[in-house]
Amino acid sequence: QRVGLLAHNGLRFLEVVFGCLRCGVTPVCINTRLPAATVDFVCADASLELVFSSPDLAPLLPASMTHIALDGGYEAFLGNAPLPIVDLDGDSEAVLLYTSGSSGRPKGVVHTHASQAWMLSSMLPPDLTEVATQRFLVAAPLYHKNGMLSSKLALAMGAAVVLLPRFDARSYIEAIGRYGCAAIGGVPTMYALLLKQEDLLASTDLSSVRSVTIGSAPLTGALLEEVEALFPEATVRNGYGTTEAGPAIFGPHPDGRATPPLALGFPLRGVELRLVAADGSDGDDPGDEGELWVRSPGQMARYLNLDAETRTRVTDGWDRSGDVMRRDADGFYYFVSRADDMLICGGENVYPTEVESLLERHPQVTQAAVVAVDDPIKGQLPVAFVVRAADADMGEEELKQFAIANAPAYQHPRSVWFVDELPLAGTKKVDRKQLEARAAALRADGAGVGC
Repeated sequence: QRVGLLAHNGLRFLEVVFGCLRCGVTPVCINTRLPAATVDFVCADASLELVFSSPDLAPLLPASMTHIALDGGYEAFLGNAPLPIVDLDGDSEAVLLYTSGSSGRPKGVVHTHASQAWMLSSMLPPDLTEVATQRFLVAAPLYHKNGMLSSKLALAMGAAVVLLPRFDARSYIEAIGRYGCAAIGGVPTMYALLLKQEDLLASTDLSSVRSVTIGSAPLTGALLEEVEALFPEATVRNGYGTTEAGPAIFGPHPDGRATPPLALGFPLRGVELRLVAADGSDGDDPGDEGELWVRSPGQMARYLNLDAETRTRVTDGWDRSGDVMRRDADGFYYFVSRADDMLICGGENVYPTEVESLLERHPQVTQAAVVAVDDPIKGQLPVAFVVRAADADMGEEELKQFAIANAPAYQHPRSVWFVDELPLAGTKKVDRKQLEARAAALRADGAGVGC
């Protein structure tokens, strides 16, 4: 059977997840930012028997769904006879994770107990003596693999979790200082918001931080440098993983070589990787780019109720990630772009994340997001939404000329709109769908796009 969780971060959220795993029930963590119609779809698709919920989120559930409030009927539920601990086969279904559903309906991703156990064991350091006394700060939502993996890993190490109900930049900083957190993690946008709190950062002791993981979305060189400067005693890791292939793919180099800036790392033992070009050939030389294909013990068993989609995604055991990667001479991998994010401008391939990295090299740019707009001549054109640094006086034309001077001209954004902040989706990633709609509306209103 499967049990849903539609709830905010909290201790009881983790209790339900681990309790389900102990008694052979599959926990299904539901994105709290989904509309009611999509929550209804997830409940039906997963054949949920019961949902544990936060009271304010319960109205999103179908009227017929049995649910227990985590701060209401939960105590009464615990008063029932204990559920037995079940010894399951490794191939048994362990967790059901739903993709974010940025395009179309979310897909249920089935992982087994064996894949989850391998994932944690592959990420544990050989010596737990020091880490077992540390505290991990978790503010990313537990329905997302970022926050859940951080919690599972900390507890597997014997460490403590400092769990915030939600991400708030000032509460996050205060928690680091108050609890002396050694390991912190999140998505790039969280750190961009963190860096704006200059007064609180200056008055807070951040010296306890030894490990910073930034993942779930592309990391730029500019943000990396700022985070490294903020936490000079910490190792900053550019994390990468997918719901389907699992969050454990890359790690340190086995020969002890330092991981270069922005590199994702070296393949973990037991992980096989390929870079597959558009023509189906493998990229074997340093510097080659291609779609990352992954085969490992940590990948999904299947998509739920979607056999045809599973066959499309997985070929001879290889998971096709949809991400374009590059490998250097030492075997380190670098993220280039999403294959399906690529736009074609006048016959030239343009990867938005490359343009974003370029724009963020400008000293007056804090954050940039590049999306495509349709154009009758070029087919598609890149445009940018940009958050400027405090007291910046840079204008649109200056930033365009900066892009033209430092990269192929066809990559430069044809329009630049300055915003106070970028909109976020439920997983705290930049909401590109919202930006695409906004860009189309701005153009229709006469905010011209040049060629």
